[in-house]
Amino acid sequence: MVQKSPLKPKMIAIVGPTAVGKSALARTLAGQLHGAVINFDSQQVYRQLNIGTGKLPLSERNPTHYLLDLLTLDETMSAGDFAERAQNQIESLLKQKTLPILVGGTGLYLKSILYGLDHLPKRNSIIRGKLNSIIESKGLSKLYIQLKQVDPVLAKNIQPNDQARIVRFLEIYELTQKPPSHLMKQPQTSLYDCFILSLNLPRPELHQAIAERIEAMLQAGWLAEVESLMQQGYDFEKLSATAIGYLELQKVIQNKISLTDAQQAILIQTRQYAKRQITWFKKEKVSLWINPKSEAEIAQAFEQIKSFLLK
Repeated sequence: MVQKSPLKPKMIAIVGPTAVGKSALARTLAGQLHGAVINFDSQQVYRQLNIGTGKLPLSERNPTHYLLDLLTLDETMSAGDFAERAQNQIESLLKQKTLPILVGGTGLYLKSILYGLDHLPKRNSIIRGKLNSIIESKGLSKLYIQLKQVDPVLAKNIQPNDQARIVRFLEIYELTQKPPSHLMKQPQTSLYDCFILSLNLPRPELHQAIAERIEAMLQAGWLAEVESLMQQGYDFEKLSATAIGYLELQKVIQNKISLTDAQQAILIQTRQYAKRQITWFKKEKVSLWINPKSEAEIAQAFEQIKSFLLK
């Protein structure tokens, strides 16, 4: 259980793997407890990535949702930068007597919000230039292999095509000669009194939910979204902000692979990502794990949360 402190502001975080139903539960909880939802999904911060990231459309963001649509695909944001924005938003909501409800699946973002990050060296244009030259000549996979060698802990928790973070972590290593994960260790005491509710499903049910979600995204026009972005000049083989599926669908549009093959690749990648998310949150100080399809477990969670808020 998370240690409670009356001196710290209270808030809720809903975590878990992709497709498990976090957003729906967060909206219900926010409606019952005069709360507002704060996103901490690293891909939903991009304005142009909508259908493929499972982002709620504007018409469904009630109660209010924050920290969505912050960046264009040409921009990047570190976990520390995101944490600062989130902490400012949390303070603003608390002043309004509104309960902050964090929801997402990017564990590093949540940890950065709750505990802060140690001071890390600033960006270095010379080192970045060298790393980007390697990408151009030998591909991003060369740097990802290098990251796995110098910091396997961080490497296994990011996507192999996450250029922004791979470059940043190798930059930190070059500047400090220390694995970034060693420098990013947070103190044990949270800045907030946070009830962390983690959702999970039995593996067959989670895999089925993932498959249904991918199919629903395709039916909702995901392929057209990717084509529109390509027409705007974006190339998902070069973008560091690429979420799962966008590169595969670009290849479909380019007639490099079939839609069936792309859908299968997206399914496999998403299952692997969900597994990494579950592994991450199992290591965190989660207050309660529930099956979101169990009405009894949801009711139990809501009662525990209400009790937590009254203490």
